[in-house]
Amino acid sequence: MRVMRLLTDNFYLSDEAGPESVIAECDAIILASVSRECIGFGILAPSKTGENAMKELAYLVVQDNFRGKGIGSSILSACESATRRLGASKLTLLAVDGDCARLYRRHGYGSTAGDNLRYDTEATRLTKNLYS
Repeated sequence: MRVMRLLTDNFYLSDEAGPESVIAECDAIILASVSRECIGFGILAPSKTGENAMKELAYLVVQDNFRGKGIGSSILSACESATRRLGASKLTLLAVDGDCARLYRRHGYGSTAGDNLRYDTEATRLTKNLYS
């Protein structure tokens, strides 16, 4: 599977369960491609809280040489649309660095209670109400 190869070969993942389990449990995979080559993707998963009205953006990844061209924003918008189609009204995610947090905040994501969590790096939980 092309997404699996992209996940395991080119990107650092701190999820101990591994990307295979995320893909097995996902609600949707959004792919961005150029000339049939995958250049980025987003993976939507059920909320870890079990809340049906919320989905989790488990991964949003864009290859380095395609960053800064609106690909991440396009994938994020497609993930939001997919979240609505799945019947959820909120999308939550972890921003693992400042660049990620800026992208998400530009798109209306905000901090929630207990937003600074410790993983392998400092991460900020951000959430967006998709029907506001």
